[in-house]
Amino acid sequence: MGRYLIGIDIGTYESRGMLLDSNYHVVSDCSVKHSMSNPKPGFFEHDAEDIWGAIFVRSRNPCCRRVMLLLKMLNVLALAL
Repeated sequence: MGRYLIGIDIGTYESRGMLLDSNYHVVSDCSVKHSMSNPKPGFFEHDAEDIWGAIFVRSRNPCCRRVMLLLKMLNVLALAL
């Protein structure tokens, strides 16, 4: 089996992931909603563990579940924050 790349864009209330094969063809993509806290006026925070969990651990999305199975074959993990 070939190598894969994954790109993840962590947005304000939703994260999006895309799984590509070694020829840069989209194998699958997904989006998962997550939370953002507002501890005091003008301050906003994301919980990294909550986001990672929302995308890969708790997600029932087929793309996200596939990524968990393919993590050993990833060449690159790119995160956009």
